[in-house]
Amino acid sequence: MTQAFALLRILARADPPRGVTALARAADVNPSTAFNILRTLVFENAVTFDERTKTYALSRGLLEICGGMAARSLEQEMVGDLQRIADRTTCLVGLWQSTNGRMQLVERAVAKSPVRLDMQIHQKLPAFAGAVGRAWAAAQGLSDEKLRDGFDEIRWDGPLDGERYIAEVQMAREAGYAIDEGALHPGIVTVAAVIVDSDGTVTHGLTASDIAHRLDRERLKELGKDLRELAIRFSGFPSDNSE
Repeated sequence: MTQAFALLRILARADPPRGVTALARAADVNPSTAFNILRTLVFENAVTFDERTKTYALSRGLLEICGGMAARSLEQEMVGDLQRIADRTTCLVGLWQSTNGRMQLVERAVAKSPVRLDMQIHQKLPAFAGAVGRAWAAAQGLSDEKLRDGFDEIRWDGPLDGERYIAEVQMAREAGYAIDEGALHPGIVTVAAVIVDSDGTVTHGLTASDIAHRLDRERLKELGKDLRELAIRFSGFPSDNSE
């Protein structure tokens, strides 16, 4: 199944259609295995085969399988994943949409702990603010000057200076996730990663927040990796979101 999905992902990005050798190489699948998988996909009308050019392409038959997905929003798609992270930790887990230079909370999952954090849906943050702002800035590839300007626009309630902020954006660029340790909201630690579309534009942010003393360094790393992997899973798709 993993190899079949790898081939389908390559086919989704293949323009023009490709032959079995090129597809196998791109998907890192043995050519004979790729041939057998593609033959099955053709039989199931998920993929078409052009006898003349000996190339494969996605078939509209996939719409029969995926058609119901079109009406589902990203919030609906991700709510189960958000809740699983919240249930496994004591964190408030949020999904933010990037729009008009701000991040807006569009979905969240609350931990089952008796003492827990919560936020109101539709709450907004300036683009550069908090952990999600660092992750957003890291994905933009902005210059230090622009990062410093963005930092100066934010009201930070905890100790943080521009140089430290720039360094933390760079760390987020390397790690794939960012951390705010009480700089935006004292006593609250947040980890964040971002989702990008097929053009590399940030469309959404993911955050996990908790009371500071509950999250040691190891748990922060684990949360960061979890959010990074979840963001990767939902990244790379076309988007009609407008900034």
